[in-house]
Amino acid sequence: MTQKSIENYAALKRSVYREYSRSYDEDRDRFVSGAALMERIDWALGLLQPGKNLLDLGCGSGQLLRQVADRTPDMLRLARLELGGRVNLVEGNAATGLPFREKSFDVVTSLNLVQELPTNAVTPLFDGVYRILRPGGVFRAVIPCMADKNPAADMFR
Repeated sequence: MTQKSIENYAALKRSVYREYSRSYDEDRDRFVSGAALMERIDWALGLLQPGKNLLDLGCGSGQLLRQVADRTPDMLRLARLELGGRVNLVEGNAATGLPFREKSFDVVTSLNLVQELPTNAVTPLFDGVYRILRPGGVFRAVIPCMADKNPAADMFR
């Protein structure tokens, strides 16, 4: 996939999530129980210690971040409304590079993002995560079981 194809894919995803942001939490609750979601969040945050820096890739509406303190401006706006000034939210494209300094995070999490990426964007994402993790840092990702229906799942075989 070319850079232009990745940009087109990202634009398509933004348009989908622009609409989806209106009912994101409500729709998610139809597919993932509150208990299952909290279990995933607790697992993702299990290594986060006070005073450490966390990056949540594809934060959605901020469910994971709410426990600590997208894709589109609409999703970030929703998270900002929910979280106020407790976090710093940055819009970026995980498929084309993470806009952070090297070794700037202790924990990087990602709940339900990786399976949304085109196959050729997964390795660059992981390279970017490695670049921004501090020595001894940890990356924890949750990828839904239906990810085997997505081309990005091939990266994990």
